[in-house]
Amino acid sequence: MENKLKVKLKYLTRLNDDKIDFILNEIKDLDQPLYFLANILHETIYLSTFEENLNYKNVERLKAVYPSFFKGKSNEYISLFLQNPKALGDLVYGGRYGNGNGEGYKYRGRGALMTTFKANYIDFDKKTGYKFNVTQNPDVLLNFDIAIKSAVIFYKGISDKSSLYSVRKAINNGFAFEQVKFIYNQLIA
Repeated sequence: MENKLKVKLKYLTRLNDDKIDFILNEIKDLDQPLYFLANILHETIYLSTFEENLNYKNVERLKAVYPSFFKGKSNEYISLFLQNPKALGDLVYGGRYGNGNGEGYKYRGRGALMTTFKANYIDFDKKTGYKFNVTQNPDVLLNFDIAIKSAVIFYKGISDKSSLYSVRKAINNGFAFEQVKFIYNQLIA
């Protein structure tokens, strides 16, 4: 299975063998590693980016992705957040889960599972003995190896891995499940 998976990952991601071997080594002891892979491939656009894109260009897309923040708001108001990643990050992530006001953008999604919120950055630091100091240096999660390690650590903490949907729900409240399922089906084909 590992050799077949390596070939599929190479095809899907265009990564070199060393990086694919690193991923396969990191996930070898995980329950349901294909659930994990499908989610990280989705979150990172097939491992091409480890940073959440908050640079939206379309009002309707903002409404679709962040409905609770823009429901009932005028298009004029919503347009204030178009191509304004800092303002959008501070709006949707500020003042929640350990983030102070104005810290939403700083603790936006990074890493292979888009670690978001200061509380989760602190949690990763604690679980790694502050080896990477991501709370003080969030961009460290843009490093390939650390991005993968952060995702593995988070994934190991998900108690219910009984279905692809339950994993997706724990990672991103079920958002984009159909896309993750599509990727999963590519991996098992």
